[in-house]
Amino acid sequence: MGLAQLALNLTPTTLAGYREKGILRRMSTTPMNPSKVLTAQLAISFGLATIAGILVVLVGHVAFQFTLPQHIGGFLAAFALGCTALFAVGLLVAAIAPSARIATGIGVGLFFASLVFGGVFMPAENLPSFLVRIGDFTPLGAAMQSLRASWGGTMPEPLHLAVLGTYTLVAGLAAARLFRWE
Repeated sequence: MGLAQLALNLTPTTLAGYREKGILRRMSTTPMNPSKVLTAQLAISFGLATIAGILVVLVGHVAFQFTLPQHIGGFLAAFALGCTALFAVGLLVAAIAPSARIATGIGVGLFFASLVFGGVFMPAENLPSFLVRIGDFTPLGAAMQSLRASWGGTMPEPLHLAVLGTYTLVAGLAAARLFRWE
């Protein structure tokens, strides 16, 4: 949930705000390339997501005796692909939103839709099968199902990993193509 909020709310709002306030335009006249600002913003966001993920796993294990992920490779792949897919969608929002206010609105809408279809509000087992199927094709839903599978000791389903990879590529390329510095 924190990852989705960081990727879909905070990142697009911040980047659209930079554009809206002219920060990126002003930086283009300095030796600091605006693309380096975006790279730094993403590195910080990905670092925060990683720290949050580690803390969730450790606190859950130490304080609540949750078992650690049983399929470490699958867990790391699901986490990395989940991060890249969600941040790619967040960057696409930042690319198309003309202002920080609109980026926030789009991001919040995507965030809550992702929570519903991704099996975060209610576990996937309690959702109607058609909602679970829709969730299989959303970035948060595919990430949640992949993380749950790897936590339980099995490799995430190829469908979910393919969905995450597809979101990463398609949304990432669209964001790069549509992003405006001014």
